[in-house]
Amino acid sequence: MTASSVEQLRKEGNELFKCGDYEGALSAYTQALGLGATPQDQAILHRNLAACHLKLEDYDKAETEASKAIEKDGGDVKALYRRSQALEKLGRLDQAVLDLQRCVSLEPKNKVFQEALRSIGGQIQEKVRYMSSTDAKVEQMFQILLDPEEKGTEKKQKASQNLVVLAREDAGAEKIFRSNGVQLLQRLLDTGETDLMLAALRTLVGICSEHQSRTVATLSVLGTRRVVSILGVENQAVSLAACHLLQVIFDALKEGVKKGFRGKEGAIIVDPARELKVLINNLLELLTEVGVSGQGRDNALTLLIKIVPRKSPKDPNNSLTLWVIDQGLKKILEVGGSLQDPPGELAVTANSRMSASILLSKLFDDLKCDAERENFHRLCENYINFWKEPVMGSHGPYGVLQMKIGVERPCRFIPLMFTSSSYGQTSGLWLGRNKTVATLSVLGTRRVVSILGVENQAVSLAACHLLQVIFDALKEGVKKGFRGKEGAIIVDPARELKVLINNLLELLTEVGVSGQGRDNALTLLIKIVPRKSPKDPNNSLTLWVIDQGLKKILEVGGSLQDPPGELAVTANSRMSASILLSKLFDDLKCDAERENFHRLCENYIKSWFEGQGLAGKLRAIQTVSCLLQGPCDAGNRALELSGVMESVIALCASEQEEEQLVAVEALIHAAGKAKRASFITANGVSLLKDLYKRSEKDSIRIRALVGLCKLGSAGGTDFSMKQFAEGSTLKLAKQCRKWLCNDQIDAGTRRWAVEGLAYLTFDADVKEEFVADEAALKALFQLSRSEERSVLFAVASALVNCTNSYDYEEPDPKMVELAKYAKQHLPEQHPKDKPSFVRARVKKLLAAGVVSAMTCMVKTESPVLTNSCRELLCRVFLALVEEVEDRGTVVAQGGGKALLPLALEGTEVGQTKAAQALAKLTITSNPEMTFPGERIYEVVRPLVSLLHLNCSGLQNFEALMALTNLAGISERLRQKILKEKAVPMIEGYMFEEHEMIRRAATECMCNLAMSKEVQDLFEAQGNDRLKLLVLYSGEDDELLRRAAAGGLAMLTSMRPSLCSRIPQVTTHWLEILQALLLSPNQELQHRGVVVVLNMVDASKEIASTLMESEVLEILSVLAKGEEGPVTRAAAACLGKSMEYGLIQPNQDKK
Repeated sequence: MTASSVEQLRKEGNELFKCGDYEGALSAYTQALGLGATPQDQAILHRNLAACHLKLEDYDKAETEASKAIEKDGGDVKALYRRSQALEKLGRLDQAVLDLQRCVSLEPKNKVFQEALRSIGGQIQEKVRYMSSTDAKVEQMFQILLDPEEKGTEKKQKASQNLVVLAREDAGAEKIFRSNGVQLLQRLLDTGETDLMLAALRTLVGICSEHQSRTVATLSVLGTRRVVSILGVENQAVSLAACHLLQVIFDALKEGVKKGFRGKEGAIIVDPARELKVLINNLLELLTEVGVSGQGRDNALTLLIKIVPRKSPKDPNNSLTLWVIDQGLKKILEVGGSLQDPPGELAVTANSRMSASILLSKLFDDLKCDAERENFHRLCENYINFWKEPVMGSHGPYGVLQMKIGVERPCRFIPLMFTSSSYGQTSGLWLGRNKTVATLSVLGTRRVVSILGVENQAVSLAACHLLQVIFDALKEGVKKGFRGKEGAIIVDPARELKVLINNLLELLTEVGVSGQGRDNALTLLIKIVPRKSPKDPNNSLTLWVIDQGLKKILEVGGSLQDPPGELAVTANSRMSASILLSKLFDDLKCDAERENFHRLCENYIKSWFEGQGLAGKLRAIQTVSCLLQGPCDAGNRALELSGVMESVIALCASEQEEEQLVAVEALIHAAGKAKRASFITANGVSLLKDLYKRSEKDSIRIRALVGLCKLGSAGGTDFSMKQFAEGSTLKLAKQCRKWLCNDQIDAGTRRWAVEGLAYLTFDADVKEEFVADEAALKALFQLSRSEERSVLFAVASALVNCTNSYDYEEPDPKMVELAKYAKQHLPEQHPKDKPSFVRARVKKLLAAGVVSAMTCMVKTESPVLTNSCRELLCRVFLALVEEVEDRGTVVAQGGGKALLPLALEGTEVGQTKAAQALAKLTITSNPEMTFPGERIYEVVRPLVSLLHLNCSGLQNFEALMALTNLAGISERLRQKILKEKAVPMIEGYMFEEHEMIRRAATECMCNLAMSKEVQDLFEAQGNDRLKLLVLYSGEDDELLRRAAAGGLAMLTSMRPSLCSRIPQVTTHWLEILQALLLSPNQELQHRGVVVVLNMVDASKEIASTLMESEVLEILSVLAKGEEGPVTRAAAACLGKSMEYGLIQPNQDKK
């Protein structure tokens, strides 16, 4: 076929197109393409095919054909225009506008292109307005969540978070509800995906909270059974979320029972009492359903505990309790009597039986008369007899175990049996009035404490909880004394308290007690023995415990883990003993008491060290380690005992791994004390080096390395305190980095390399080499993301050292001179710790991706992420955002998102540091981009926390600046600031002596003045808020004047009544307004003339006063100036005065 055939088909297609036969034209162009057309002809044919598809409204194909034409000829303006038309129809306006801009650039005089560009620009603006509305946001969130292609994406996670946050505000919850939200949320629940179900349930909680009509409508859509069934799922988080939702629903129904539903609610639920019973009945049914998770059963019991019994005995109606006893008592007893994890049984947790006990107790306490209580007894006895009687028959021994949930009459229920065979089923279970004194008198002190030592961890923990409650009651009895029945049973609560504590101390050294039980006993002693406050003058209990039990505590602290014939201890036992010893030592009040403590410790260590052979020496050294980790003064004294330190050094060279471990750990703990470091440097360094080089045991080599690192950092950041020769710490650090970068070694072993670096990075030379080693930084960040979570604290410590974000105060030069004169040692800063070096290190860390690594660390859901660890991360984040140019990098890598949880949870210092970092980000970047979606509203609370008086002036200033930015964005954000009660604090800072803080507070108030509530405050009688703004408008500080005058202009515009009060607040008001009008600064001039215009508009009387002053002449001059806002406002003032008849049009000419 020839080119003429192609041309003929193209012309035929053109004619068909003109006649409106688009299908025929499509066929002709397609045939022409198949005849081997030239590239130029192909471009024309694809362009024509695009035109056909546009007419046939097949916009996807139109876009495809136009794109093919553009590939052949990039300057084909018709193809570009047709693709823009297709893209516009497909809703891809951002891409369509690019094509149209290209068309206009190619043919700038083409009016069709210009008009299309204007049209699409308007559409984009409309779309932006629509997308910014809450309705659009809600619709967009649901589209993302219900889109199967978005599964598991970050976009989906962000949408679910935004939906939950939006539902917390009443206005947002109403928007979701009115946007068919409940039906859409039901679809999310039906997906079965954990994240989506959590988002749906948490959003439903927001919809139903404190809103009866929405609750009733939600219940009618979802159905009672559907909501309750979610409670029984295996996923713990989903079950808890469903529990929270049901609590909200119950609250609404109970309110309906009291007041009755009206209107729409009444149309849906005629009898709220009946609906309440239906819900409760579903919960009771759930208790005994097979397939329900143990956590779900616990949540159902928790709900029943909260909602069934009367809140007050004054309420005469206990009919709901009676109904639950009648319908569900057997079901509750069945949960209470279930064994944990037997085949074919109900799934229960360690807490299920306790929850059942509490519910039964509350039901029994809610009964009003003997007849009701007798019925309760009868039902319980019938149930127990059912399992008890045929012991040798079908129920077998399981019936006996069921019986052991035991019920005792007449007035209280306590455990009947605590035999060794039934600990797993009966620990801590009692029903009814578990009066502490009565329970203790029946069970016996020794009996209760002995349960603590059983092997079963859940039982031991339950016993620990019971003992804590008993201790609290006895301590209260010591303070106030027991009366009535309690006094008849326990005459001397202080003595009973000591008996209990003595039993705990005895338990510590009993053979056969589990390691977990020993830990629980130590935990109890930590909580109950030392004084809660130094203001309490009585530390007699501490002295008594030291006298009776110090040796027993030291015995646990000195025990080796898992040796034959030794006390059973866990990995945490020695640390718990150290904490208890430290708290006891800190609770001593005078030197004589402390000297007694030292004497007892030394005597104990000597008793093992002398004449007990090698095993005794090992125990003595382990005890010294325990003291060094706790009361270090006592540990240092013990180290000075004859032969102890020498034995530690000697045992480091032992051939036995266990002996080496004890000695090396003691050496490491001793190295942490500056007063011992020099001795160890002289005597132990060579041994540690030898161990590191020659030992074949990794466990020994690692500890030796950490010991060397710790010794090398004993001087901390003090440049003058060097324990090793020049360059030695650098060699240690190099070895740590080498070990860290070796990915052939398991993460648990590499963790120790990070521990070593955490010590060594006190040295600025080490910091410089570390941040310059990209491979080491990459390995560090990868390790922080691994499953080896115990490394987090060490990683955070190393980063704090590298960024110098620890607390450091520059010494007073005068004090430095005085110290030099007195020949006192002064800490010296390393030259490489100067700000310029710190900034350079921060830049390198940012380039290596430190923010991404820290963001992952913050997301860690592990107990290892302690509050102390969180504080370290907060310090690093604050150091990273110190420089303005670095803040964009921090935001881009997710720093803003990570800072929010840090600012809301952790230590007080950590929260403050994180809040300050948030303030710095909010000041210099667009808050809507830094904290997208609903996250921006979570920033307000941390910022307001920086306004408290215990924060520094810089923190106050940065918080005020950040709040100023937020207050200028939207009314919703202003309302959030008001809700956090920030206004009184901002007003307080308006009186601050520091001019920058005063100015920032005034600017913030100026932006907040757009809110009705703030305007009401200014309009209220009997306050000087307006006076302060007027006076500040006349200050010398130009920025302060601008802020105050802006607030004044805003308020007088919104509240005309304030205009008449301006002349009353100060006699200098006219001078201040004239000064504003005459200011060379156009912004001040504009604010001043707006205030005058508002005053003239408000009252003829005020206008008359102004026109009789020099203001008239100033306005006349301003009105003749160059066209602008000042000129127009001045002319408007004069025009209004003419309307009043105060001036004549030709007055200036005369």
